[in-house]
Amino acid sequence: MKATDNLNDLLKDFRKVANLASVELPSNAMVVDTLPAPHKQTPLPEDRFAVYVFNWKGTCLKVGKVGSRSQSRFTSQHYNPNSSASNLAKSILSHQEEL
Repeated sequence: MKATDNLNDLLKDFRKVANLASVELPSNAMVVDTLPAPHKQTPLPEDRFAVYVFNWKGTCLKVGKVGSRSQSRFTSQHYNPNSSASNLAKSILSHQEEL
């Protein structure tokens, strides 16, 4: 399966869940950035929120959401295991035998 297939499936699922929650998403409401590792940390625009997904070899490792007041959560916390109580780096180190 190609990464674009996964992304298209993910977007379809996101729209389905939004619909189930009675949230109407205009066709231009979502912007998708695909950032293969290693990537530059991109700040979240002030007027936006984000749902982020960390995917590895076709497996979803982490899904989260942030608002514009959570820049560090969006740009850096998941890369440093000591940066917060819960983050991707800490989870990977705790479960590396499963990966």
